[in-house]
Amino acid sequence: MLLGVQIRKNVISQKFIDEMIEIYDSSQTEDDGMRKVTHTIVETPEFLNIIKQCIGHKPILNAYNFYQTDAKNLYWPHTDYHASGSNITTNPADINVNVPLRYEGDEVPQLVIFNQRYLESSLTWCLDDEVYPFKHNKGVPGRPYDYDITNKTDKEIDKSLYEEHLSNHGRAYNFFGLSGKAYPLEPGSFIAFDNRRIHCTSNKAGPKLGINLTFNSSGVK
Repeated sequence: MLLGVQIRKNVISQKFIDEMIEIYDSSQTEDDGMRKVTHTIVETPEFLNIIKQCIGHKPILNAYNFYQTDAKNLYWPHTDYHASGSNITTNPADINVNVPLRYEGDEVPQLVIFNQRYLESSLTWCLDDEVYPFKHNKGVPGRPYDYDITNKTDKEIDKSLYEEHLSNHGRAYNFFGLSGKAYPLEPGSFIAFDNRRIHCTSNKAGPKLGINLTFNSSGVK
């Protein structure tokens, strides 16, 4: 398991970034709006070794996909804990790595990562909205606090965190019991964290484009 949130700056080459953007711009969007990374460039040692050194313990790459969000297309609070193969108990993909590729505007987009975790298979909390029928995740009604998450604060969300980064998701009520921090998504860097930690798009959403990768930290297939 990866402890804390790991950030590495200025380690992803512009050459890799440009190649991935070209692949994205020429690929097709899937039913759920995602675009799959099908090019093996993601698996090149030049790229992966940098990330694996951060994670440690000889992690195994599980899956990867592009993401793109903007102020009108925010990702609700969610987790990304899912199976690597058929046995989720003995072989989980338990680490997320977010690799920003580009963004528009003057403000660097940010990702909010909370201190609370949901230890079962991944969920997306749809808050005050209708439950969305995700293809690769499970949408549920309501807020994280009403589910079996760890480390609940039983307090209102920090006011400055809510107003600066979360208010576009709706009421502060939706984030009751949570605590966390916003992390900048700067091209050339990456962020690695336990994918059982709840996370969501910040108000500072871009538009932005990046790659999300999941790893099995145990190094066992």
